Amino acid sequence: AFAQAEEAPPPGVSEEDDARARRLFLVGDGLYAQGRYEEAIAAFEEAYALSPRPLLLFNLANAQERAGRWAEARDSLVRYLPDAPEQDRAAVAQRIESLDRRLERVARLRSDTEPPAQRDEPPADEAPEGPGPSGLGLGLTVAGGALLTTGAVLGGRALSARGDVRSSCQTSAEGARVCAASAEADADRDRGLSLGADVLIGAGAVALGVGLYFLLRREADDDETVTAAAAASREGGWVGVRGRF
Repeated sequence: AFAQAEEAPPPGVSEEDDARARRLFLVGDGLYAQGRYEEAIAAFEEAYALSPRPLLLFNLANAQERAGRWAEARDSLVRYLPDAPEQDRAAVAQRIESLDRRLERVARLRSDTEPPAQRDEPPADEAPEGPGPSGLGLGLTVAGGALLTTGAVLGGRALSARGDVRSSCQTSAEGARVCAASAEADADRDRGLSLGADVLIGAGAVALGVGLYFLLRREADDDETVTAAAAASREGGWVGVRGRF
């Protein structure tokens, strides 16, 4: 920006302001080299306010882009482009196009992740005829089925461990129950697997029931009611869904 110390200040800029702008440019250049881009931006902006040399906009754009302030970097390059050297204009224009594409991608990502309440409502003639199945309901239903399946598998293993305990124990002629050394380990395995099966089956029943509730639910009107209830315990789980449509 200040290639030659003897270069005259821009029109309307005093030598004092131009000298101060030169010092700020040097400070900003040092901050940029250290990766302190926000501070470099502040120094370049103040320098440009004092002495609006076009090349300062190029330095400012570099710092803004490194700081992730892409829209501001694009604006700075657009302002710099008319004054850029002829041999550099194509490269500057390409950078502007690259920033445009980057900003478009960010806008699309924000649109895709924006909560529905913040989006524009579709026109009446494009509105869906009725609510589709709830994504939450479908997810809970699938999860509930998976939990029930896993619980059933653990229950089968618990029964197998219980059978191992029975086969490891015998009743003597005196009526005393004598068990092999492995029986205690089999009994612990039975208790652990049984507890896991009970918890998974109970949780699966609740998840399945709540998922079915959301899948069955429709937009309620004054005459429509839908109720659901569920419970889980070591003995299993139950769920009930009742509605009037």
